[in-house]
Amino acid sequence: MKTYKRQKETPAILTGRIKQHRKTEPQARADRALTMTEVAKTLGIHRDTLKRWIKEGKIPDARRNSRNSYRMFTQDDVNKIKILMQDRKGMTLNDERDGRG
Repeated sequence: MKTYKRQKETPAILTGRIKQHRKTEPQARADRALTMTEVAKTLGIHRDTLKRWIKEGKIPDARRNSRNSYRMFTQDDVNKIKILMQDRKGMTLNDERDGRG
């Protein structure tokens, strides 16, 4: 049997500790790109709402990561989306959160 630094901790506990640590670390990317989930949190909307807006053509689609085809947004993209949200019929960030958007 393996010995661990903290003898009482099983591999499952250690794995949980590692996953918990990963959640608290910000995503570090060389190009400072943001994922859909990160953009949605920044805008205060649900990720599915962001996907729907892209599909409906309300906001421009972001470039795709060549490895995994994830959408990757830049900070400029986020700023443009904020402007588009405010320009749409008086819609504000709070309106979308309340379900009035």
